[in-house]
Amino acid sequence: MIKSLVGKLTGASILQKAARTTLYSILNFGSSQLIRLLGNLVLTRILYPEAFGVMALASLLLTALSQFSDIGVMTSIIRSKRGDDPVFLDSAWTLKVIRGGFLFLVACGLSIPMAAFYAQPIYTQIIPVMAVSLVIQGFMPTNIDTAYRNMEMGRLTTLEISNAFVNILVLIALCWSFQSVWGLAIGTAIAPIVSYTIFRFFLPGRRNGFALDRASLKELLTFGVWIFPSTIATFIAMQADKFLLGVYVSMETLGIYNIGFFLASFPMMLAQALGGRVMTAFYKNSPPAESQENFKRIRKLKFVVYGGLSTSIIVLVLIGEWLIEFLYDDRYIMAGVILVSITSMHIVQILQIPYQHAVLGLGKSREYFTLIAIKATSTVVCIWLGLEYFGLLGGIVAQGISMLIAYPASVFYAKKLKVWDPLYDAAVFIIAIIAVTLAWLLYSDKILTLIGY
Repeated sequence: MIKSLVGKLTGASILQKAARTTLYSILNFGSSQLIRLLGNLVLTRILYPEAFGVMALASLLLTALSQFSDIGVMTSIIRSKRGDDPVFLDSAWTLKVIRGGFLFLVACGLSIPMAAFYAQPIYTQIIPVMAVSLVIQGFMPTNIDTAYRNMEMGRLTTLEISNAFVNILVLIALCWSFQSVWGLAIGTAIAPIVSYTIFRFFLPGRRNGFALDRASLKELLTFGVWIFPSTIATFIAMQADKFLLGVYVSMETLGIYNIGFFLASFPMMLAQALGGRVMTAFYKNSPPAESQENFKRIRKLKFVVYGGLSTSIIVLVLIGEWLIEFLYDDRYIMAGVILVSITSMHIVQILQIPYQHAVLGLGKSREYFTLIAIKATSTVVCIWLGLEYFGLLGGIVAQGISMLIAYPASVFYAKKLKVWDPLYDAAVFIIAIIAVTLAWLLYSDKILTLIGY
């Protein structure tokens, strides 16, 4: 039995590679999030909730710029036939470097209107400092992307965990020294320098050089023409709650919300990570439409990975409030009911992630954009209406409602590409109903207090 298990995890077939990649991704994610959690616990005892609220919006600006200018370089490398070609890789790397410098300038320019809009003058100072990270990120080697492409995750996982550990130690040291949001801001600027050093010198592979090959650029930009708006839509769908909350609630409340969201998002973040690292490559190498065997392989993978993640949400619903009380001090106590409420809304979103990456893995970037645009539009409208009429609770419940509205579009494209699996969908919907029912039965009184929060 042990030999059989080892064989399944060390073989060269696409399913065996996918199994290894999944295990490494889970190990990487679990370790990195544990490190983040421990660091977060230390930081909340050094800083006040307002600091996390201020930092949340500043970080969102940088993330928005990164995603608003993303042309899908990593995805292009994973799916392209030229994904191991040095000329193609160097051209992709050069585009990233140019993009990083441009984003730095844009971030500096936007810091002034953002400071005025949120009435936080400090943004004119900390955003340019944090934006240095965008420049450094552009120089990250494409060896990382090719490792994902070829599902060679062993050393990459070790380096990513080491990177997370070193960066959190640096961040804690800076926050202890500054005792203010400046520790977080400078830590953001330094983090990619640490990352670049680790991956540049310890990840095997050739070194990138500057190149702008015409054929490579044409392929990258042709595929990226739909990835670019897709990443904008993805950002809006994933981060609209925080931008809107910045208008409706205080920085202190936003900081507390961020703590609850941080823990509630663990299953969602792992689902997204596995989608990008495993499902995209799996659909590319084993298209379900080609054979029933491929369809069954993907069904098995989805039930194990996404079914398991959906089930873990029930555990978070059951222990969420206790977890916050155990980990944090009284200033963050409201984060418990926020965690439970957000978590119970996430399952429908997890349900659709495999379909989104199926569309992407099969090279349908235009259809992928359509899916994400529908999701983003429904998210913004629902959250805005929820906050406007029902306060914080309305904004949280709206996240689940928006995913239900977007679900038919996922089914439409899944059917079109012959990847729809109604059995999988039914199982996840049952888990979602259980999670929402438990959340209401256990915490209804406290959940209702969020209406005026």
